[in-house]
Parts: sequence; structure tokens; C-alpha cells
Amino acid sequence: MTRIPNQFFDPVTATTYNWAINESDQDGPRHGGNVDFDGKASSIGVIGTQGEDQALLITLTGTILTQDQYRKFLFFSKIKNSFRFIDSIGNQYEVSMTEFSPKVERVAMNYMDPTYMPHHKYTYTMQLWVLRTLAGDLFSQGIRA
Repeated sequence: MTRIPNQFFDPVTATTYNWAINESDQDGPRHGGNVDFDGKASSIGVIGTQGEDQALLITLTGTILTQDQYRKFLFFSKIKNSFRFIDSIGNQYEVSMTEFSPKVERVAMNYMDPTYMPHHKYTYTMQLWVLRTLAGDLFSQGIRA
């Protein structure tokens, strides 16, 4: 089976990064919905009304084994414009990174990058705020973000 890497693309600098290692876990994209209770009552109880949807978010967790991947993630976490995220199953989003939290973990030997990260790796949590869906399952269902 062929590995399909996730991809970041920054349209301002025309920088493309194909992830060296995809995330180990993805939560979302998900909306948090709100229900407002404004005191309306009926014979069956209080009536809730649907409020505004919260932002569409994707939360990724995984491992970084190379200095290059760490530096690319830092680059995309610092840019102020939105960029494109394409996941390994072909969904495409315009996103902004709202969180990148790397954590150093010591290892006996990191064989993936023995020159720059010989005795450590990173685990991370990354949160992407979806501004628009561009292709994939959500897009085909009419969900634009």
C-alpha cells in the first residue's frame, strides 16, 4: 500500500511541505454546537433554541522524528495568513494553526535523524481552525465551515 502524506501549502510563499510522518490520531473536523435556553416554557418544559455553531476544528497528535519536520511545523505555526491542509485521505481545507504544542521526549537513539536529533523526538498536539472546506467528504455534503 502506498503511503500518502499529509500536506501543508502556503499560497503566499508557495511553500509546500509533505509531512515526513502523518499524525497518529485525528479528532475532527468537528463543530461544537450551542443550545440557548431563554426561558420559553411550554407544557412539556423549557424550549431550547439552537445557537451559533462554534468554529470547525481539527486536532492532530503525533510524533516528530526529524529536525526538518519540526522546523516545518514551526514555520507553519508562525505564519499569519491562512494556508491549505490536505490530509492523507484527500480532504482539503483552508486553515489557520491555532495551536502547536511540541514536547521533547528522550530516546536511547533516534535512527530517523541521528545527526540533529540523536537522543530525542517530539510528540505534539496541533489544532487547525478550518476557515473553508475545499474538497472531500464535508465539501461534498455542502459543509463549507
